[in-house]
Formats: sequence, structure tokens, C-alpha cells
Amino acid sequence: KLWHQDGTLIKSLRACSNSVASVAFSPDGQSIAYGCGDATIKLLDSTGRLQRTLKGHTAHVNSLAFNRDGTLLVSASTDNTAKIWKLDGTVLTTF
Repeated sequence: KLWHQDGTLIKSLRACSNSVASVAFSPDGQSIAYGCGDATIKLLDSTGRLQRTLKGHTAHVNSLAFNRDGTLLVSASTDNTAKIWKLDGTVLTTF
């Protein structure tokens, strides 16, 4: 759910097929990334429309962060890996 600071609901967003373990906003506020319990990452635009699903982890994605200019996303999973992604879904590095 997206909320105004005064507690007013803006919108309910649905992207993951099950649990949402983490959420990150891009620095410009135009993209939202969800870390899902089904091992995927969902990228949405600011209106909540699904733009892309990133697949590469094998377990819950429990942490996400965009880099400063919003061109890369880092994810961490309970599969004991962290990945750096381009927003087109390309994995640049797995740790």
C-alpha cells in the first residue's frame, strides 16, 4: 500500500503472487521494486503498473536498494546471494 504522510491511502498495489519481503523506491520516485517471496523482483512504475519481473534468485528476496542514479538495483536473498541488476533484467554480478 502507498500512503500519504498523513495516513491517507493513495493506492493498493499488487505485484507479488505471495509475500512481499522488501520494497525500494528509485531516487527519482518513478520506479518501485518489490522483493517477493517467490524469489522474483517486480519493477513497477509510479502508477503501480508492472514493468518487468526479474528472475535469478532461488529463494525469498528480502532486501533491495537502487544506486544513486537509479540505473542499477542490488538485491539480497535467503538463497545466500546478492545480485546487482540492470533494470532491463540483466544480472551484472552475483556475490
